[in-house]
Amino acid sequence: MALACIAAKIQEHPLEVAILLLSILIFSTLGATLGPYRTSITIMGLLLLYILLQGASTPVRLIPLAAAAAAHIAAVLAYYSHPLILPLVVLERSPTHGYSINIDIIQIAILYEARQILKNPPICAEKEPEDTKTPPEDTLEPGDQAPR
Repeated sequence: MALACIAAKIQEHPLEVAILLLSILIFSTLGATLGPYRTSITIMGLLLLYILLQGASTPVRLIPLAAAAAAHIAAVLAYYSHPLILPLVVLERSPTHGYSINIDIIQIAILYEARQILKNPPICAEKEPEDTKTPPEDTLEPGDQAPR
Protein backbone atom coordinates (compact mmCIF):
# COMPACT_ATOMS: atom_id res chain seq x y z
CA MET A 1 0.00 0.00 0.00
CA ALA A 2 2.80 2.43 0.89
CA LEU A 3 4.63 1.76 -2.39
CA ALA A 4 1.43 2.31 -4.33
CA CYS A 5 0.97 5.60 -2.47
CA ILE A 6 4.51 6.72 -3.32
CA ALA A 7 4.07 5.70 -6.96
CA ALA A 8 0.82 7.67 -7.13
CA LYS A 9 2.51 10.74 -5.65
CA ILE A 10 5.36 10.47 -8.19
CA GLN A 11 2.88 10.21 -11.06
CA GLU A 12 1.26 13.45 -9.88
CA HIS A 13 4.53 15.35 -10.52
CA PRO A 14 6.03 14.15 -13.84
CA LEU A 15 7.75 17.48 -14.63
CA GLU A 16 9.47 17.66 -11.24
CA VAL A 17 10.65 14.04 -11.56
CA ALA A 18 12.06 14.72 -15.03
CA ILE A 19 13.87 17.83 -13.78
CA LEU A 20 15.16 15.86 -10.80
CA LEU A 21 16.63 13.11 -12.98
CA LEU A 22 18.11 15.61 -15.44
CA SER A 23 19.70 17.63 -12.63
CA ILE A 24 21.23 14.46 -11.15
CA LEU A 25 22.80 13.69 -14.53
CA ILE A 26 24.08 17.24 -15.10
CA PHE A 27 25.45 17.84 -11.61
CA SER A 28 27.14 14.46 -11.34
CA THR A 29 29.02 15.36 -14.53
CA LEU A 30 29.85 18.81 -13.20
CA GLY A 31 30.95 17.39 -9.86
CA ALA A 32 33.44 15.11 -11.54
CA THR A 33 34.85 17.75 -13.93
CA LEU A 34 34.76 21.21 -12.26
CA GLY A 35 37.56 20.62 -9.80
CA PRO A 36 37.39 20.52 -6.01
CA TYR A 37 37.04 24.28 -5.39
CA ARG A 38 34.32 25.02 -7.95
CA THR A 39 32.48 21.83 -7.06
CA SER A 40 32.45 22.87 -3.40
CA ILE A 41 31.05 26.30 -4.33
CA THR A 42 28.40 24.62 -6.52
CA ILE A 43 27.40 22.22 -3.75
CA MET A 44 27.13 25.02 -1.19
CA GLY A 45 25.01 27.06 -3.62
CA LEU A 46 22.69 24.10 -4.13
CA LEU A 47 22.42 23.58 -0.38
CA LEU A 48 21.54 27.25 0.10
CA LEU A 49 18.87 26.90 -2.59
CA TYR A 50 17.57 23.81 -0.77
CA ILE A 51 17.38 25.80 2.47
CA LEU A 52 15.56 28.65 0.73
CA LEU A 53 13.00 26.19 -0.69
CA GLN A 54 12.03 24.77 2.71
CA GLY A 55 8.54 26.20 2.36
CA ALA A 56 8.03 24.70 -1.10
CA SER A 57 6.43 21.37 -1.89
CA THR A 58 8.53 18.25 -1.40
CA PRO A 59 9.28 17.43 -5.09
CA VAL A 60 10.55 20.96 -5.78
CA ARG A 61 12.57 21.02 -2.56
CA LEU A 62 14.30 17.74 -3.40
CA ILE A 63 15.68 18.94 -6.76
CA PRO A 64 18.60 21.03 -5.38
CA LEU A 65 19.29 18.46 -2.66
CA ALA A 66 19.52 15.62 -5.20
CA ALA A 67 21.71 17.78 -7.46
CA ALA A 68 24.03 18.58 -4.53
CA ALA A 69 24.22 14.92 -3.57
CA ALA A 70 25.00 13.89 -7.16
CA ALA A 71 27.75 16.53 -7.47
CA HIS A 72 29.16 15.52 -4.10
CA ILE A 73 29.26 11.81 -4.86
CA ALA A 74 30.93 12.45 -8.23
CA ALA A 75 33.48 14.77 -6.59
CA VAL A 76 34.28 12.29 -3.84
CA LEU A 77 34.83 9.54 -6.39
CA ALA A 78 36.89 11.78 -8.70
CA TYR A 79 39.06 13.79 -6.30
CA TYR A 80 39.59 11.67 -3.20
CA SER A 81 42.39 9.16 -3.39
CA HIS A 82 40.77 6.28 -1.47
CA PRO A 83 37.46 7.48 -0.02
CA LEU A 84 35.61 5.59 2.65
CA ILE A 85 32.11 7.00 3.10
CA LEU A 86 30.90 6.52 6.66
CA PRO A 87 27.79 7.87 8.39
CA LEU A 88 28.08 11.69 8.45
CA VAL A 89 31.79 11.71 7.50
CA VAL A 90 34.04 10.88 4.58
CA LEU A 91 37.35 9.31 5.53
CA GLU A 92 40.19 9.72 3.05
CA ARG A 93 42.92 7.12 3.25
CA SER A 94 46.16 8.25 1.72
CA PRO A 95 49.27 6.08 1.51
CA THR A 96 51.56 9.02 2.42
CA HIS A 97 49.49 11.25 4.73
CA GLY A 98 47.49 8.72 6.70
CA TYR A 99 43.84 9.60 7.18
CA SER A 100 41.75 12.74 6.97
CA ILE A 101 38.17 13.07 8.15
CA ASN A 102 35.72 15.42 6.46
CA ILE A 103 32.28 16.14 7.88
CA ASP A 104 29.74 15.35 5.19
CA ILE A 105 27.11 18.08 5.18
CA ILE A 106 25.30 16.41 2.27
CA GLN A 107 24.59 13.32 4.37
CA ILE A 108 23.36 15.56 7.19
CA ALA A 109 20.98 17.38 4.80
CA ILE A 110 19.69 14.09 3.37
CA LEU A 111 19.09 12.69 6.87
CA TYR A 112 17.27 15.90 7.81
CA GLU A 113 15.03 15.61 4.72
CA ALA A 114 14.35 11.93 5.43
CA ARG A 115 13.39 12.87 8.99
CA GLN A 116 11.02 15.57 7.71
CA ILE A 117 9.37 13.16 5.26
CA LEU A 118 9.01 10.46 7.93
CA LYS A 119 7.66 13.01 10.39
CA ASN A 120 5.05 14.22 7.89
CA PRO A 121 4.49 11.34 5.46
CA PRO A 122 2.43 11.90 2.33
CA ILE A 123 -1.22 11.18 2.89
CA CYS A 124 -2.90 8.89 0.41
CA ALA A 125 -6.64 8.90 0.39
CA GLU A 126 -8.21 5.50 0.48
CA LYS A 127 -10.40 4.94 -2.55
CA GLU A 128 -13.94 4.22 -1.53
CA PRO A 129 -15.54 1.27 -3.28
CA GLU A 130 -18.01 2.30 -5.91
CA ASP A 131 -21.68 1.77 -5.11
CA THR A 132 -22.69 -1.09 -7.38
CA LYS A 133 -26.32 -0.99 -6.38
CA THR A 134 -28.47 0.80 -8.88
CA PRO A 135 -31.28 2.86 -7.46
CA PRO A 136 -34.79 1.57 -8.24
CA GLU A 137 -36.27 3.19 -11.27
CA ASP A 138 -39.47 5.13 -10.94
CA THR A 139 -42.06 3.30 -13.05
CA LEU A 140 -45.02 5.50 -12.22
CA GLU A 141 -46.33 7.81 -14.89
CA PRO A 142 -47.24 11.34 -13.95
CA GLY A 143 -50.78 11.32 -12.60
CA ASP A 144 -50.66 7.66 -11.45
CA GLN A 145 -51.16 6.86 -7.80
CA ALA A 146 -48.81 4.71 -5.84
CA PRO A 147 -50.27 1.34 -4.70
CA ARG A 148 -51.42 1.18 -1.09
